Amino acid sequence: MAVILSLIAKSTFAQYPIDNILLEGDGTSWYDHQIGLQHTLLQHGELAVLTRKSPNSHAYYGKSAWTDMHITYRNQAFYNVSALYNIEEDALIIVNNLGPSFTAYPIKLQKEHVERFEIGDDSFVYIDEQVSWHAKGFYKAIYEGEEVSLLSKVFKRLDLKHRVLTYKENNHYFLKRDGQFYRLKRLSGLLKLYPNHKKEIRQYKRELALGKIDKPASEAKLSRLIEFCENLK
Repeated sequence: MAVILSLIAKSTFAQYPIDNILLEGDGTSWYDHQIGLQHTLLQHGELAVLTRKSPNSHAYYGKSAWTDMHITYRNQAFYNVSALYNIEEDALIIVNNLGPSFTAYPIKLQKEHVERFEIGDDSFVYIDEQVSWHAKGFYKAIYEGEEVSLLSKVFKRLDLKHRVLTYKENNHYFLKRDGQFYRLKRLSGLLKLYPNHKKEIRQYKRELALGKIDKPASEAKLSRLIEFCENLK
């Protein structure tokens, strides 16, 4: 069901805890008080219902809390938008300020119109094509160079352990080069893309103490390795 969405350009990030993945109190009044409806711009989305499938974990990126994000929607940048990123559904959800009757029904943005969004220091971009077996959707942009980009598909699945459903988070890393996506599972896959620089890449990987390509010691180190590869001549 299409509804009207209100957004406002501001700065800074903050978090607002939610109880059992549901809003506490009147989220509409809080949102209106923070930005003032007279300053909002209107967009479209769908009503969403926040549910909880696991008693000890959640389906969201980071914390199960409303987080102020920077969102680029239909080529327009918006700041300080209180939102959640549902990894399981690959959906970006924002607070609904249409009135008290809608408080418990946040708005799910049409993701094909979300070019990118930022959660703290992490940036996500929308990829308008299937990559490997992953459908069109949001990917974490770890490194964005002039010729190559390093992306991570972050996803969660429910596992049944000891009769309890628990979310498990996974990452698949992809290198985008010349319009093509390459899954990074092992160092050998990266070396195939830079066959004339295998020795330098192996040496720099050791210097970084990176560990496995698909399970790096840190994404910052993996980003530095990709940047190093891009700058090889």
